Amino acid sequence: MKERINVLHVLNSAQGGSALSTFQLIEELKKHDVQSSLVCFNNASEEQKSKILELVDNRVIFIPLYWSNKRTRVTRWKRPLLEALTAWQTWWGYKYQSQISKLIHNNQINIVHTSTIVNPEGAIAARRNKLPHVWHVRELIGPGTYYQFSNFKKWTAMVSSHANVLVANSTITKKNLMQFFPESKIHYVPNGIDIGTYSVKAHRTSENPLLVGMVANVTSRLKNHEFFIRTALRFAADPAFEFRIYGALPGEQDAYLQHLKKIITENQAETKVKFVGHIADPAKIMEEIDILFHPTGLESFGRIFTEAMAGGIPVIAVEQGGALELIQQGVNGFLVKENDDEGAALQIRKFKDPDRRNAFGKNGRTIAEHYYTLERTAGKMVEVYQTMLMDRSAQTNF
Repeated sequence: MKERINVLHVLNSAQGGSALSTFQLIEELKKHDVQSSLVCFNNASEEQKSKILELVDNRVIFIPLYWSNKRTRVTRWKRPLLEALTAWQTWWGYKYQSQISKLIHNNQINIVHTSTIVNPEGAIAARRNKLPHVWHVRELIGPGTYYQFSNFKKWTAMVSSHANVLVANSTITKKNLMQFFPESKIHYVPNGIDIGTYSVKAHRTSENPLLVGMVANVTSRLKNHEFFIRTALRFAADPAFEFRIYGALPGEQDAYLQHLKKIITENQAETKVKFVGHIADPAKIMEEIDILFHPTGLESFGRIFTEAMAGGIPVIAVEQGGALELIQQGVNGFLVKENDDEGAALQIRKFKDPDRRNAFGKNGRTIAEHYYTLERTAGKMVEVYQTMLMDRSAQTNF
């Protein structure tokens, strides 16, 4: 008789693509009789907390988490201050271990699954409670990336010793990880989405402008919103296209937002480029837009690509990172060089033809249905869990 799988997920945020992937995975795992509990970073709103509590039947604690990567996203002088603050709040991941152990004991957890490479709490808890640990890698790491670590060799040795399995969310991530970890530890499990919640858009000729969308929170400095805006400026005299940025906005005085708005106002493009704000349901975004342009090359996977593909939306992406896996040139989209706004504009204009948009959209949907369903992802993850438990049982019996 197989041992029932009881997983403790350690989640670095209650918001964003990683969170949505984890929540949907937890729901899909229920179909495999997998019970999930959750340690979640304490940035959830009251509404989000309520939904999370319902999802895992109250088996959750909300706590600060420690980020072990260098804070390269903030101004250099702020980095040691931020490190000191988070270390003080979390004791480098050790502060809340008694609460985590209690959650493990109360819910008979037999696997710990950390949703990101940068948080050590799950690894520490798994080691303390003698449980197998999955480290889910959704980042590209190492020199030249945004995910860098002090004393990198020592850090990779720690990760390797604290992870039974490293799950790579794309073939690009797997290739990146193979530079630093044994290939035998790395399992490829692509992110999946609930395809059934998306309807394939029927593209038609219309008198309304074609909507080119970017979906990325403006609170993130990594998504290259400026590339999107500068591409939009190339359509200043073309009423056939309109550009929209979907995603959470920071405070009005935020320097990054002000910089982006300055580019728009200086070019008198307020009617050409618009900030829409956050829309929780990506399927609704795909119903609105005609073309997705995702201008960053830093995605290890790119959940937004699969969401667009599921909705029958052609994609233009930077020829780096996860786009190299998901976007097939001339099939479901086009790949362009980073910051080449002239090249991006050229590809966007190709989708003025509704027949081409329909053909690329249908191709994208077929690819998504074959490779990136939530059912497929959950099934592969269960296989990883079962193998880990069998290995643990064999070691115990020995």
